[in-house]
Parts: sequence; C-alpha cells; structure tokens
Amino acid sequence: MDTPSCDRPGSPRDGAVEEPNPYAAPSYPPPPGLPGQFERPRRRFGPGAWAALVVAVALVAVTTVVVATKGSEAVREVGQRVRDAEKPWEPGECFRGGNDELSRAEEVPCTEPHRMEVFTAYDLADQAYPGSEELRTMVLGRCRHGQYGYVLDRMAIPRGTRIGALMPSETQWKLGGRGMVCHFTHPQPRRGSITKGTAGYSPEQYGYLAAEHPVDEALSQWPEQDPSQAPLQYREFAADLAKALRVESGLLDGVRWSEGPKQRLDALKAELEAQARQADLVARTESVQLLAEVDKLRVHGQADLRFRSALDLPVVPQDAPDEA
Repeated sequence: MDTPSCDRPGSPRDGAVEEPNPYAAPSYPPPPGLPGQFERPRRRFGPGAWAALVVAVALVAVTTVVVATKGSEAVREVGQRVRDAEKPWEPGECFRGGNDELSRAEEVPCTEPHRMEVFTAYDLADQAYPGSEELRTMVLGRCRHGQYGYVLDRMAIPRGTRIGALMPSETQWKLGGRGMVCHFTHPQPRRGSITKGTAGYSPEQYGYLAAEHPVDEALSQWPEQDPSQAPLQYREFAADLAKALRVESGLLDGVRWSEGPKQRLDALKAELEAQARQADLVARTESVQLLAEVDKLRVHGQADLRFRSALDLPVVPQDAPDEA
C-alpha cells in the first residue's frame, strides 16, 4: 500500500497504569491572553474498523516560508489489525515498525529506538460525515496546530520529521467513531521523547518560547493550496499571522531579561513589526499580486536567531540520530 503524503513545508507530541509514564506530555501553562489549549480532550473511538491517514509534513529552514503544494491522500481500512482497539493511543507513547503506519506499529518505551511518537489525540465534533477530503483537511489542521502543545520549542523537532495521523473511515464515522490521533514520524530511529517539560528551560528561555508560541501556531496553518487557488484563505492566514507577531512582541515586554537578550530585544521587536506589516500587506492584497507578496514573507529572521543564541537556545533543528 502506498503511503499517502502531503509535501507541504511547515514552519512548522504517549504509558502503563502500574507506574508513572516518564514520557507523558508536559502540562505547559497557556501563554498570557491565550485560552488553555494543552488539556487532553476525551476521545470517542467507537467500535469497528479504523482508517489510516498518514500526512507527511517536511520541516524546512525557519528563516523562510515556502509556498505549499497539495499532496495525495489515501484511506485504508485496517479492521482487526488495529492494536488493542479498546486502548486508544495516548500522547507520549512511542512506536517502531509498521512501515510508518501507526496502526501496525509496536509500542515500545521511548528509551528504545523508535520512529513514531504520538503527540495528541482529539474527539472530532458530531456532524454528518464531511467527506474524506474535508475530514483530511480538518485532521491535518488539528495536528499541525496541536504539535506545539507537546513540543514547546519548534527547534526540538528533529529535521525531516513528518506529521502523521489516524482518522475514522466513513464506516467508522457512521458507527459513532470520532477519534483522531496525531503523531510524529522521524526519518531515522531515535531514542528518547522529543518533548521537554518546562523544568528543562530557564525562566528567560520559557518566557521567549511562550511568547513566540502564537506565531508558531499561526505558521502551522500555512495554507496547502497555491495563493492563486485560495486567495481568501491566504489573506485570512496572513491576518492571523500579523496578529500573532504583534502578540509575541507584547509578550516579550513582560519578561525580565538579562543583559545579553535585553541588548537584542529592540532589534527583535523591530523585526517582528516588519514581518507583521508584510503580513498586513498580504492580508489586503488582491489575488493578482498575492503570490508576489506571499513570497516576501520572512518569519523567524536573523534578529530572532541572534536572540535565541543569546538565550542558549538552538538556532537550527537538530538532525535525528540514527539509533538503529
């Protein structure tokens, strides 16, 4: 069976009852002014068959944003091959094997070599079956949005990591199944969870990462279509991005910085405002000029990288080590 995939670039996170799971998702407090978004909603998986949808999202350089192309989709009935249907997948669980298909993979401790790590699960809203394409779009958006509730720092996601998902088939939907599961798939087997609790960051590092969280979430919703195919979607995306960039700038003012980052703060805020103005321009540009203005969007630029360096945070995603 071919692996369905989506080549959309992005600017862009599961345990035994007998003992605590050291790889459980951290409980990050939401950034100030944002609604709580890290609680695990109840999932209703329902009886019967699952369908698997694996969506690949390549990570790209953080200093540029690239126009996306829409990939293919395939839905596969997995029936009784689903692992332990009464125990849904949970954030913090790691898996190996399965040819990148979570439904066929073997759960292992995250300390052992693995390529897949579940980062979130949702119960979708009750409604008539929306169709495979609309459901795919809905699930992909929720997964992209949800990854930053598991990995606070986008640079902690290894280079080449993809996002995969399981979603209900039409048959499962009619039987009441609404559960969806999102997971990372790494290009090489690795040891250890990629999530990192708040205790792993200094107050300054956490303050910066919490401030840029709205921008990462906005960028995770970069439209799949070419701007000429979805101009309204791009304008709405750009308006959200402009708002998120200004929210980040305001949140940065609420952190007590040491001398090194403090010296670089004005440059970072100026860069954020320049990026916000360009996003404003995209948001009000007619479709004939939209592509040209979208191509000028540059987010997480040089001032941002220098600020990260002053905080001793990584400035490039790490390559996933080969642990096989």
